[in-house]
Amino acid sequence: MTFLAGGSAQAERTRDLGAFVVHYTAMPTDALNARVAKAHAIERAADLGMLNIAVVKKQSGDTVIPVTAAITADVTDHLGNINMLSIREIRDGQAVYYIGEFQIRSREPLQFQITVSPEGTGPPYMLQFEKEFILP
Repeated sequence: MTFLAGGSAQAERTRDLGAFVVHYTAMPTDALNARVAKAHAIERAADLGMLNIAVVKKQSGDTVIPVTAAITADVTDHLGNINMLSIREIRDGQAVYYIGEFQIRSREPLQFQITVSPEGTGPPYMLQFEKEFILP
């Protein structure tokens, strides 16, 4: 799956949810290709992070199709401060991405909590991960 990052070398995580697969990553926005950032009105900065989420539905074989989803997310810093992210949908051809931006401080571990409800499904799925960023 090509992520909104436009080929950047950011580590993508995946979670298999049975009929769906969620792809997600958190990265500094300055890692985005300038053309991609401009096309989607994303500010590029070393201290600005972006949570990028995509949900696909499994089809026969290894085929998947992008699906829409209700997404909420928050990020918690090392002091326990919680920042609810404003998630927006971006469509790029057939692909559907959900992004939210947050501030980065160097060497501060951030905990992400994501709720994903693929369109037409029951209860939401909960995802959590931690990431530490190192600023230049």
